[in-house]
Amino acid sequence: MASPEDRLSDLPDGVLGHILSFLPTPEAGRAAVLSSRWRHVFAFVDTISFEQPKERASSACSSCYYSEADERSSLNSPFLNRVGAALLCRRLHGGGVDPPLRALRVAFHHYHEWDAIMVDRWLACATQHGGRRLHHLDLRFRRVRDFCYRSTEPDERLYCKVIDSSDEEDLEARELPNFICSDSDSSDSDDDDDDYEEPKRHWGEYIVPRRLFSCTTLRTLCLGPCQLDLPAAISLPSVETLLLTSAVNSDKDINRLISGLPRLVDLTLEECNFVRAVSVLDRKLRSLALRCCHKLVRVAVDASDLRAFDYSGAVPAPSLLALHGGAQKLSSCKIRLCGKELSMMGQFVWLRKLLKGFVGTRYLHLRSARLGAGVENAMFRQFPAFSSLRHLELTGRLQEDTVVDAMTRILEQTPILELLSMSILPHGYRKNDTNQPNKVPITGHVSIPCLRDRVREISIVHYQGSYAQRVLVKFMLCNAMVLDKFCCEISKDPLQPQSKMTKEIKSWAVSKSAKIIFL
Repeated sequence: MASPEDRLSDLPDGVLGHILSFLPTPEAGRAAVLSSRWRHVFAFVDTISFEQPKERASSACSSCYYSEADERSSLNSPFLNRVGAALLCRRLHGGGVDPPLRALRVAFHHYHEWDAIMVDRWLACATQHGGRRLHHLDLRFRRVRDFCYRSTEPDERLYCKVIDSSDEEDLEARELPNFICSDSDSSDSDDDDDDYEEPKRHWGEYIVPRRLFSCTTLRTLCLGPCQLDLPAAISLPSVETLLLTSAVNSDKDINRLISGLPRLVDLTLEECNFVRAVSVLDRKLRSLALRCCHKLVRVAVDASDLRAFDYSGAVPAPSLLALHGGAQKLSSCKIRLCGKELSMMGQFVWLRKLLKGFVGTRYLHLRSARLGAGVENAMFRQFPAFSSLRHLELTGRLQEDTVVDAMTRILEQTPILELLSMSILPHGYRKNDTNQPNKVPITGHVSIPCLRDRVREISIVHYQGSYAQRVLVKFMLCNAMVLDKFCCEISKDPLQPQSKMTKEIKSWAVSKSAKIIFL
């Protein structure tokens, strides 16, 4: 019997290299051992991608790092060597010349200042001859946190100058900074450049070299935490996506960088706590993300073509966002509120004003410490209606006495909702908790148009089986008349046996045709 024909190996080197570029670099490198035909294909791999594992170094490397010897070794030496070996291998198989690199993506678990010389070499290799074909650069010097470091601070620090008041117009008129940490850091100083203290370089931050900002082919630039050494003239005419994480630069530097990107359409700022104001009025952004930039006071953008908005932080003052041209094309909106649950009148007023700007979105993700916090507040009942919303995602803890009332009022504002997703944050319950009632009260049918006639799919993540969670799930399943699919991801530490919870949930569904899935 004839052996099968190897058509894949007959492809040109450039095509094979492009195919391998979709794999992580270590796996692409292993292709060299397949046969002699593949030995030099790695030179045509145009993407270098590495992510450092959490285990940074062995004990031997650690002892070398802290020694007083003349020659020291970085804790990240194994990881640095792997990235360097990949770049060197491309050069060797390319005949001693660095083949053009299309993308360089490196993510450190923990960067150290001693690693800077190696990172400089990588950038020199990637950007030589003007970058030629370098389109994507992503250098992360620390893993991005999925929570805000201010999340444990009391809300009084966020709203120490906002007093409870029944005068809605008075509260909306208060143009205070997004984050107020003390009396000395007040909004009055924000307008006075003379009082502004320029950011100082933190020891250990990587300094991005100036030559990077003259790479004319670059389309995506993701950096941080770092400090940008900006040249007098920035020449990045092709950059469409900019992501900065913990950039130790003033807002003047950040705005100057943004001004040097004529084709920018996707802007993300994360934990840039020296930035107070951002203005992008001469370009039409399609995506804007502001994550935990707690010193921001003003953001002015041309939102006439904005499709996605992502905000994380305290409930912002009305003066924070200036969306020129409206947000008529917005299809995705994510709002994650830092800190404890909402409790002040000013927070509800400002949150309602923020949501009003995105009532036309088709996808909305809301995250807060406790879902339905303040449901008894009059301002909660006046939240705007999302007439175009089809997918609603809610994240937070649940409260027994308000969960049904809160969900009812939220769903009443989403008349054509089709997909409801919920991610329940852990509440600290323990298995066999005696404080959890055994029986869930009978839930009467309520007239919520979307739940009765529109919602086709419901998903629950981190279901423990607590009383509040059971009340909520029973309420939804008993009123979702046209439900097609219910997906429940059970927590690793459930309060009850899984078999008991699954049987109970199935008994609540009034839509007998619904497919119930447990993960």
